[in-house]
Amino acid sequence: MATTSAERQSRANKAGDERRAQIISCSVDALCELGFAGATIGEIARRAGVSKGVVTYHFRDKEALLVAVVSDLYSTVGGLIGERIASAESSPRALRGYLEANLEYIREQPRRVRAAMEVIANIRPGFDDPNPVDPVTDHLAGLLRSGQESGEFGRFDAQSMAIIIRASIDAAARSVVSIPDFDFTAYQQQLISLALDSTRR
Repeated sequence: MATTSAERQSRANKAGDERRAQIISCSVDALCELGFAGATIGEIARRAGVSKGVVTYHFRDKEALLVAVVSDLYSTVGGLIGERIASAESSPRALRGYLEANLEYIREQPRRVRAAMEVIANIRPGFDDPNPVDPVTDHLAGLLRSGQESGEFGRFDAQSMAIIIRASIDAAARSVVSIPDFDFTAYQQQLISLALDSTRR
């Protein structure tokens, strides 16, 4: 049976997605082992077993590639968070699910977290914007406001609380990649308890 144009395009798209995923994975390894400066297009291409042209075919330049490393992390975590929130029966359970999804990813994917931190420390898109928007914090603030509107959370400034919680999640990420004997289980339990106590009605 002849292959249709749509089928050929679907296969090409799948192959492209797989190649981009491979390049991102090699970028994570390079960032963890060599740092931002050492994670060059040439080094990443070498690890992927392809030419530099193949890398730049999928990613315009080094910055675009390494920003994709961060975007891939946020996309994955965002999906995990969405699943937890969608299955939650109440706002407190949604907040717990939000925290668990974030923290479990940090625990299970420390190399990807380390790589993303390396990129963020060296590439800061939007810092020249006088009014930068943090969609991650804004999403959490929206979750908290929804709980307040439903009467499940108490009175507090949702944006400030979101900033505090996000800072605590970021602190967990820094600790897991820099402190060899960091007690992640204790940190996770205490952060979840603190967040739920602080938002309780």
